[in-house]
Amino acid sequence: MDQPHTLKTATRLSEAFCFGRFVGVTIEKVLINVPIIGNEYSDDKGSIVKFTLVRVLYSNLWHNRISTNIRTGDHNIRMVDSEGFQYSAGMNVYEGTEKAEVKISNKKAIKYDFISAEGRLEPSAKTRGWLWFPSLHMGVFPQRFIFDFRVFDPGCDPINLESLEIKFEFQPNQPLLDGAGFKTLELEKI
Repeated sequence: MDQPHTLKTATRLSEAFCFGRFVGVTIEKVLINVPIIGNEYSDDKGSIVKFTLVRVLYSNLWHNRISTNIRTGDHNIRMVDSEGFQYSAGMNVYEGTEKAEVKISNKKAIKYDFISAEGRLEPSAKTRGWLWFPSLHMGVFPQRFIFDFRVFDPGCDPINLESLEIKFEFQPNQPLLDGAGFKTLELEKI
């Protein structure tokens, strides 16, 4: 069993993709410090917790299924910030729900469905979903994303490990504008 590691450097969000032998990952959006209002699964329904949210697109480049489910341990995702601190991803902040209420202003909140990626990706198929990371301190930005996959032959132990890394090259003091590829909050209507 080998473990190839593929590194892709991106100077803007449109370059934030990495393809290995078995799977490809594209980072479509990075939302920094998104204020989420507690829902029926939180102890305090009115509390606000901030998260860094990342929408990814997985592409299966292989002839067998690949697991993208981070709960099973077949897929591991980490974010490293501009100060070198590492965080593990979660699928969504509240187990059992993907719906969240995002605080837009002091008087306005929008309900949004942060859909998780499919847990199992069929051959030559794609899936899209949101990953949840802790919020970052002011002036700290996501710098690297590492995706580890265990690849299986049907009914077998893992035959390969594949690690894909996307590294952002940008100046941390740049404003969060389209040119840098990051936004403090960007929601589209679905």
